[in-house]
Amino acid sequence: MNKTLMFVGAGPFQLPGILKAKSMGLRVVAIDGNPDAPGLGIADIPVVLDVKDRNGAIALGKLHHIDGVLTIASDIAVPTVAAVAEELGLPGIRSSVAEVATNKALMRKILSEKGISSPQFRQVRTLEETRRAVSELGLPVVIKPTDNAGSRGVRKISANDETDGSYQVSKEHSRSGDLIVEEFMNGSEVAVDGFIQNNKMYILSICDKIRTDPPFLLDTTIIFPTRYPGDIVDSIRRLATDAVSAMGLDDCPYHMEILITENGPRIVEVAARGAGFKVFSDIIPLITGVDTIETSIRMSLGLDVRIEITKNKAAVLKFFSARPGILKSIQGLQEAKNVDGVFDLEIYVKPGDCIH
Repeated sequence: MNKTLMFVGAGPFQLPGILKAKSMGLRVVAIDGNPDAPGLGIADIPVVLDVKDRNGAIALGKLHHIDGVLTIASDIAVPTVAAVAEELGLPGIRSSVAEVATNKALMRKILSEKGISSPQFRQVRTLEETRRAVSELGLPVVIKPTDNAGSRGVRKISANDETDGSYQVSKEHSRSGDLIVEEFMNGSEVAVDGFIQNNKMYILSICDKIRTDPPFLLDTTIIFPTRYPGDIVDSIRRLATDAVSAMGLDDCPYHMEILITENGPRIVEVAARGAGFKVFSDIIPLITGVDTIETSIRMSLGLDVRIEITKNKAAVLKFFSARPGILKSIQGLQEAKNVDGVFDLEIYVKPGDCIH
């Protein structure tokens, strides 16, 4: 295939995409601010460039006459991907849509205006504004950065004396300094993953999530497929389709979280990219038979894609935690990988690291 594809990002989660592109005969341009990013070592044209540098990426795309641009499961790279695609007339979401998909305050505003079921919220920047938002919305509430992902800086506030500390934690994880305070929705969370192309919605996976106790709201276990009955699954599908349409997503993968409350499903967040931690690149293909990486590549190049579920398997993604301290050693890793039923296992810490 005589085409050139740009990857915005060259870290570990981009590797499956870069390797797949190379196997398809594509010429790969890859950018990353980390000169040691593993993808730079295998790209045809590796460039050390911050993934947030939209103008730099656009100039690079023009220089190398790229035919497509994408990122794999990276929220921070989505605005740059959109800017490059828009400037060069390539397939993908537009910058205005990327802004909505990566700014939780804008997302909440759009969903509210379109009548999509989601929580009441206030956008805040200062501690005083946060205190006022907590008072107006009423406890409990959730505070989070408008511009981060992976539950970074997300805290539940159950009492007034938790407001100041939660504000500081959330503020530390915000790149812009903007936060949102929103009503706490009580219920169980599911995630919906798939693609949207030519305004046609493809739902590949609906999974259940088990989370930590407040104030932290982090996933500990993700179960594929969901255990909810058909009528609730139908309502999840309808809400997911309405949310994607309201936000204007098209020609991209999506990942969204939905809370199943006593009043029905409600949107938590929607992202214009695949899920991280190998869900998009490994788990969804394993349980559905859909090659999500190749589909993304072909979609970014404007090529025909065929999205058809050929498998109906189950999987569990489990995050293990350890007691606080200094990690001394890791043992039994290979033996654990060899356990029947284990598809993959990865440890993100190394001896000498401080475990919090």
